[in-house]
Amino acid sequence: MITPNPVLSGLVWFVVGTLILYLGRVHAHRVIIALARVLHNAMRLSARSVMLAEKKLIQRNQEVLLNQGREAAERIIEREFERVDNTVRRDLAEYPALHRQLSEEINKIDEDYKN
Repeated sequence: MITPNPVLSGLVWFVVGTLILYLGRVHAHRVIIALARVLHNAMRLSARSVMLAEKKLIQRNQEVLLNQGREAAERIIEREFERVDNTVRRDLAEYPALHRQLSEEINKIDEDYKN
């Protein structure tokens, strides 16, 4: 308390506070502008980082999708080769019997021709 009267003391404190705030307003404005500028630059930097991360993520997703498509195509081709291999093996499994039968027929024809 500056004076014994509380109302007068409050009024004095109000005037002193107002005077201090009035004198410090230029510095306060500079501080606020500087903080806003720092925040603005930080947000710009963050936005740029997010955009770069988005581009990298899009590229990575595209690579992953292409690899998945390539692997799926490889699996399809591999199954087709297995199917063809099974068909060829099945057909060639009958080859010795067919060869023997043809040889017997040729021998018969040859015998008939000689006779």
